[in-house]
Amino acid sequence: MVESLVKDLVKQIGLFMAGVQDKLKAELMVEIYASIDRIYDSIEQHFDLDEIRRTNVIKSLNTLKDELYFVVQTTPLS
Repeated sequence: MVESLVKDLVKQIGLFMAGVQDKLKAELMVEIYASIDRIYDSIEQHFDLDEIRRTNVIKSLNTLKDELYFVVQTTPLS
């Protein structure tokens, strides 16, 4: 009986920790995306980019967002 209760408690703690990790990852993604958006805003504000360069910058920053999203989704927090 006690062993069963301990197993259930360990399972519940594991589910709780997974939920906490997911929440932390979501908060990190918000911060990361906001930082990348600020990088774009800074570039746009300080440089007179032609349309081709602006498009390339946007594509590069979107690729960075995609890569970081993949890392956050597939890698546990340390």
